[in-house]
Amino acid sequence: MGVGTTNKTYPKWPSTRFTLALLGWLGFVLVYAMRVNLSIAIVRMVQEPPFPVASKQASLKADSPPAQLSEGTRSLTDVVAPTEKEGLINKWNRGFLLWIGFVVLCRYVRFLMGLFEAVTFPAFTAMLGRWVPVFEKSMFAALALSGGTFGNVVCQVAMGHICSLEFMGGWPLGFYLIGGLGMVFVLYWNKYVFSTPQEHPRIDPLELEFIKRNTQPVIAKSSLPWRSVVTSVPMWAILAAHFGNTFVQYGLMTCLPQYLSHVLHFDISQNGELCALPWAFCFVVTQLVSYVTDRMRESKLVTTTQIRRINGLIGAIMPAFFLGCNYIMAVVCVTLAMSFAGFLASAYNCNHLDLSPQHAGTLFGITNTVATMSGFLAPTLASSFTASNPRDRVLWQKFFYASAAIDACGGIFYFLFASGELQNWSGSSLNLSPSRKASSVEKI
Repeated sequence: MGVGTTNKTYPKWPSTRFTLALLGWLGFVLVYAMRVNLSIAIVRMVQEPPFPVASKQASLKADSPPAQLSEGTRSLTDVVAPTEKEGLINKWNRGFLLWIGFVVLCRYVRFLMGLFEAVTFPAFTAMLGRWVPVFEKSMFAALALSGGTFGNVVCQVAMGHICSLEFMGGWPLGFYLIGGLGMVFVLYWNKYVFSTPQEHPRIDPLELEFIKRNTQPVIAKSSLPWRSVVTSVPMWAILAAHFGNTFVQYGLMTCLPQYLSHVLHFDISQNGELCALPWAFCFVVTQLVSYVTDRMRESKLVTTTQIRRINGLIGAIMPAFFLGCNYIMAVVCVTLAMSFAGFLASAYNCNHLDLSPQHAGTLFGITNTVATMSGFLAPTLASSFTASNPRDRVLWQKFFYASAAIDACGGIFYFLFASGELQNWSGSSLNLSPSRKASSVEKI
């Protein structure tokens, strides 16, 4: 049967674009596992330095405010701060000097990790703009990018148990395992993934034709109109929602283990499992909502703008109601909050592809750069709230309220000003006939 003679779209599975999304998902699992492993391990690290020291006092306190900043502004160097108050600064010996060297090294290693990981989201978003048909954006983007959520689940559970082991000192083993898996993943990525469908040597010709008919053609020399982007209200809407949601996510990733340990008094293995629970529910909700979103768009029940705004509002406002729950329901409330955050994967997270598939990677890079600042702002805010007593539930609750307010403000702004339409500064229009742009994907 020739191209254009069948009444069915090319299936999502099995397909090369699904393979791209699946490997992207696995890549983001590892990226986030590398990010979050320290959040769990630090609970044990600050109690068990990797080198012997002169005094038992050198075992740092897990409830010290600097520990909350480990993934934030001053990284692991802040862990040394409490020792100065206890007079250890005058008890230099080889072990203590090695411990300080380890802390300083970790600071710059974590910085370099973040520097290299920063390109992953924009680069993959740019690839989605070339690979994913117009009415499959939500599902494939959500599938791939939700790897970060799943990475939180797996890593937090695994690191919680690994930290309790005697083998190789416990927590160092987690870093070795994740780093090793990352190196193996790169081999598969280089073999099976290509930047555009046209470059893929094994793609089915029918799928290639389907993708070409239903995506924006790649223009080799299309520069981004920066002035139009900076003055674009829908771009500011994405930025507001992106920052608000990322603030909550980073706050939970870096601070929830300390909260569960210091306030709720869970041990290290329970800590990891409970930290993973919110992300597990978020992952499930993300897949369901993305599927329903694309079906509603394709069936013309809602416009892309309408469903993006609705998902954005639900994903930002509903968590705000649960983040301030009482002590007894803390874990349940955080889990519900992150479950509703799954709606955002089908809102701002793939909205860059709506505005300009051609420049989606650059647009994501812009908003992600600003949003990622919350990676040090959230722990800093937590530290400022809980500095006087890191075991005080009321102080932690103030931090959760503040995080919820930031997320809600971003969600409301997104609901009011977001757009799901191709912008006039995008550079070109979708390669769809006018009669089919608003109805369904092209058939092959």
